[in-house]
Amino acid sequence: MDSETFIEILKSTVEEPAISGILKILENPPGKKPKESLVRLSEWFNKLSEYDKTMVKEVLGEGLKMNMFGLLALLDGVRLFNNFDGKLELYYVQDNIKLLLNDSNKEYLHDIYNQE
Repeated sequence: MDSETFIEILKSTVEEPAISGILKILENPPGKKPKESLVRLSEWFNKLSEYDKTMVKEVLGEGLKMNMFGLLALLDGVRLFNNFDGKLELYYVQDNIKLLLNDSNKEYLHDIYNQE
């Protein structure tokens, strides 16, 4: 596992399922008694034209990408915690081998993520 592989995994296991999951909930809120806010959003969403639904999907995607970028920038140490002087280190560990994924001497995770 390297930083590039980590970003690919994040996109396929976090970003893409989040967008499709939100859309699925908007189409049909889960549960016997879904939250009122989800029912309201679902009623609104299901009345939209196909074009508008596509635009909602794009907005969701952009919002999620901004969120992922911000989290990765935080992990990279370029977006600082409020008043903390430390840093975050993200390791991939396998068979007693530790690989630092957010190595500040290499390409930043948020830059790799942004290379789409």
